[in-house]
Amino acid sequence: MLEATTLTRPQLATALLAWELAHRNGQTRPYAEALALPAEQVADEGARYLWTLLAPADGAAPIAVPPIAQPWPGQGGIYCGLVRGVDGQPDHHLILALARPPKRLKWQAALDWAATVGAEGHADFDLPTPAENAVLFGNVPELFERTWYWSNKAEGASYAWDCYFGIGTQYYGDRGFEGSAVAVRRLPVGPSVLWADEAATAAVA
Repeated sequence: MLEATTLTRPQLATALLAWELAHRNGQTRPYAEALALPAEQVADEGARYLWTLLAPADGAAPIAVPPIAQPWPGQGGIYCGLVRGVDGQPDHHLILALARPPKRLKWQAALDWAATVGAEGHADFDLPTPAENAVLFGNVPELFERTWYWSNKAEGASYAWDCYFGIGTQYYGDRGFEGSAVAVRRLPVGPSVLWADEAATAAVA
């Protein structure tokens, strides 16, 4: 069993590199010397760091994340990558549902449609945020038509943000515009050590 660790962010980043190297060719010593720590401890710290990236927020066992653009069995769709958490929310894995609306929709209708999507026992789907649309365009553009797709972000009383999947540009348009829509769900990961300013603490049982 691995005990808790309180390494700082730079130390954790170095430890992850050491952990990767340990599993590739056992070369942890250069990183251990840089941290003035035993090689075995550095490798263990890297393993704990990896846990914080893959473990669900509820502390359950690490989940097996598929390659981007591949189906994620049991999670309701296609895995599209990791999205940074904002406003105190954890980072999350982004999962794209296979379902599509039968026609283009005005913004409110698109919101309502996304909320009805269900897959593999999951019913927590939503329109993507603007940031998630950027991740979708960057990671899986082949899954989209070259047209405008709604986000879930309103702009004032009459507008909402959308993304053009031809070149990835985003802007806010009239909510009465009939745009395309997709539904996504979010699977939180463990405590973020990529963007936390304070020392990270994680435990692996």
